[in-house]
Amino acid sequence: MVDGVPVPCFTGEPVAAVLLRLDSMHARRTPSGARRGPHCMIGACFDCLVIADGGPSRRSCLLPVRDGMQITRHPGRRAL
Repeated sequence: MVDGVPVPCFTGEPVAAVLLRLDSMHARRTPSGARRGPHCMIGACFDCLVIADGGPSRRSCLLPVRDGMQITRHPGRRAL
């Protein structure tokens, strides 16, 4: 599931690969609201950060898909 929507994928593939197949392929938004998506695909940058199963930010290029996984894209600036 990505943002509550079922998405077809293969167990073990990187979450970033799943995001790249979506029409809206971004993983997060910057504080200014700009969309950022998977870039390097090797874990060197942090453009592909997602929330996985309600946990802390994870790099989606290093995160393997598993059955029942819940991915949420970062919406941008947090409310303080």
